[in-house]
Amino acid sequence: NMLKHFHGQHRRSIRQLAMQIALALAGGVIWFLASGVSHGVAFACGVLAVAAGQMVQSLVSFSGGVQEARVWFGRFLLATLLKWIVVFAAIAFCFNRLPSAPIALLTGLVASLLVIQLFNFYDAKVKRGS
Repeated sequence: NMLKHFHGQHRRSIRQLAMQIALALAGGVIWFLASGVSHGVAFACGVLAVAAGQMVQSLVSFSGGVQEARVWFGRFLLATLLKWIVVFAAIAFCFNRLPSAPIALLTGLVASLLVIQLFNFYDAKVKRGS
């Protein structure tokens, strides 16, 4: 049963990553049309920074198989730390490369975090109703 849960979480993280990539593309195109290339790329970078961090967290958390609770919790804490290291490193890199579009970059970051929350909310609603 627990292994089934791990596989379900892995599939769920892939669907969430796909949604974040779609957001990066759609939002990047909108920012590009509204304000130019650097803003479109900055928005996409903000979204993809969180998506990359989330994927690292998922891979570390759910790839070790079923283990004792304390071992998994330690892995989860490590995964969360790695997620935010990846996010902040990517944002710092993008800020250095695209200094003219900080608002677009931060908007992408916030939008990607919002996708995670909405995905969790609606995914939980579907599970409760079934």
